[in-house]
Amino acid sequence: MIRGPATRPATLEESEQLRRSTIIQHKLGRFQRLDRFRSLDPQTRRRAELADAKLCKRSFIYWCDNYGWVRSEKADQEPVLIDTPFVLWPDQVAFVEWIEARREAGELALVPKSRELGISWLVLHWIYWGWRFRRRAAMIGSRVEDLVDKAGDYRSLFEKLRYVHRLQPAWLKERRIKDGHLILHNLRSNTVIAGESTNPNWGRSGRTGTLFIDEYAAVPKEVARSIRRAIESVSDFILFVYNPESDSEHASHFLYRELPAHRVRVMDWRCDPFRPENFRELKTLPIGNLTAEEFEQAYECSHSAVAKGNLIWTVQGSLAPDATAATRSSVLYEDTDPRWRAFDGPPKNARAARLCIGAWDFGTGPSMLVCLIALLEPPPAGQESTPTRIWVDDELTWYSADWHTAAADVWERHRANGYGQVRVHFGDPSGVQREGDQQSWESHLRGQGIPLMCLPVWNNSEAGREWAIRTAQWMLDSGQILVHQRCIRLRECLRLWKRDIDDFATIDGLDLERVKPRHDQHSHPGMAFTYLVAGAAAYVRTYQRQRAADEAEIRRRAGEEGRIRDPLSASLPIEMERGFSALMRGLR
Repeated sequence: MIRGPATRPATLEESEQLRRSTIIQHKLGRFQRLDRFRSLDPQTRRRAELADAKLCKRSFIYWCDNYGWVRSEKADQEPVLIDTPFVLWPDQVAFVEWIEARREAGELALVPKSRELGISWLVLHWIYWGWRFRRRAAMIGSRVEDLVDKAGDYRSLFEKLRYVHRLQPAWLKERRIKDGHLILHNLRSNTVIAGESTNPNWGRSGRTGTLFIDEYAAVPKEVARSIRRAIESVSDFILFVYNPESDSEHASHFLYRELPAHRVRVMDWRCDPFRPENFRELKTLPIGNLTAEEFEQAYECSHSAVAKGNLIWTVQGSLAPDATAATRSSVLYEDTDPRWRAFDGPPKNARAARLCIGAWDFGTGPSMLVCLIALLEPPPAGQESTPTRIWVDDELTWYSADWHTAAADVWERHRANGYGQVRVHFGDPSGVQREGDQQSWESHLRGQGIPLMCLPVWNNSEAGREWAIRTAQWMLDSGQILVHQRCIRLRECLRLWKRDIDDFATIDGLDLERVKPRHDQHSHPGMAFTYLVAGAAAYVRTYQRQRAADEAEIRRRAGEEGRIRDPLSASLPIEMERGFSALMRGLR
């Protein structure tokens, strides 16, 4: 089975020619396959059909490769290409395996998709196969009823299902069905595919095996949020498919940033093996007719391309997870980066030898809890006026986590990454407050060995916050802050965190520094980032010049008092605490 060309074509013209010849080859193969069945004597043919049906029931990929069909929605399509055999590309095979894994786990899953990839057709084939062979019910929907079911319109979901059903060979076609408006009922297995346009009560009619919403980002914002809140308890598997061409405040964008990585499957233009390697250059100006932003939004599934409002920080280049090497921001680094290798020899040596600090933002209740871990690169001796560089090397985030879990996870990450010089963690000023009848975050985390020092309340004031934001921007611009590629939440924050202004408000003459940052999913990584900048500055100012002599004496005395047994699980020595407290009071 040919799943795609061995190498990508060089031009769009070559791409279309190669695609056309492959489709024709697949159609001929389908016809020849059916002819072989017809050429058998009746008894042998019946056995062959039963064996084939068993293979179809066993494997969606086998069934789709041999009996799946896609109908072109282009009005000017060449007749031979209107009905196309649906032979899966390698990335589509992997996508199906991912869907099955999410269904087995009973999870909500998100699929940002590129234009012209056939993802909706693929999901509907999978739903049809489950309905026909596995007794799997489904509820499907889109933003308006005509896109869910409209007779004769192949843009509608049910008409796609009917099309696939009509083209099944006789031995696979289920004949005992009820085909009505917004319903396909398999009477033999009593399995239903139902449909409905999206509304605040969508999907609540009863427990359903699979819930599927196509073009989720086109669903009105408030409706999408209502659906998101309501349906997780009424389905074994929920799938939202969309192209991120929508308001950045849409529920799809929040889900993209909040769901664990394994529950999000980005299907961009690279999933199509027939597209040229230089597809971006061919589609964007001056060769094509799309701007870079339009291309990123339509074909690379970039959520940052639709960000509106007033961003807190700006960086040159792209911070998107799928950015190419040519477009990736220089703020990002990875272990193979020459700058990292020049930092201090092999990567593990750098992490073991350099000063390691942390920064925390404490959410309340179910809010996000964030810990950033960074390495400091002080200037060489004699060049104290040179700024210290901050390498933000890792991040941890939790929802509704307790202090014991958070501390254990942090120490596990420290050990896994090999950090050997853990000095201090800086915390959100609110971390000194007691949680109900419990101790404060600061007390709890110190009790678990995290050397935590909560910053003074000045850092949460307008003056303190804006100082940290300005300082961070200067450090980003000058290359004094670098962020590891694995820090996904922080990267999204740097791309998308905005001031709390309506996207369409007139702001001429408004002093943006007097406007608070927006409180959303980016605010917790964002505030942790400001605490990291403020804490690093305090640490460097206080200890850089006297580090070698003073710290050795402090640690020797602390060790004699039995305070420090293991450097990785050490509390902050009392002398260091007093020094930081004095410094922080001076910053107010």
